[in-house]
Amino acid sequence: MLNINQEFISKDQIRSKAPSIFTATSAPGTSEKYAHIPTDKIIDDMSALGWNVVDAKEVKARKSVGFQKHLVVFRNNDIQITAEDGDNVYPQILLTNSHDGKNAFTFTAGLFRMVCENGLVVSYKHSIHPVQDHRLY
Repeated sequence: MLNINQEFISKDQIRSKAPSIFTATSAPGTSEKYAHIPTDKIIDDMSALGWNVVDAKEVKARKSVGFQKHLVVFRNNDIQITAEDGDNVYPQILLTNSHDGKNAFTFTAGLFRMVCENGLVVSYKHSIHPVQDHRLY
């Protein structure tokens, strides 16, 4: 579930939720063509643009512990769309990355709205989903 409250989380909170985000090198055995893209550097770059972290997660790994796929959810509090009926839509950017060479670095941008008071959030309309090769960041 996406975080629809407007509280940003600190790097310490991010580290406790998804330590692989802070891995400084690629996993052993990755190709020499693979370029390590440090997710924490992307977090700093996004923060400089006004987009801060509201949630972070990582998959449970059996083999590539510390290098596994992870997700970071960004929100810019200066951007909120309110429809005439009072419905709020929240632009968010979802970043997925890994440091084991098995997943592309991707951004998914979309509009998300709360549909129920229990916190259910759904994508509104279509989202944008560019994929970045690890060699080009």
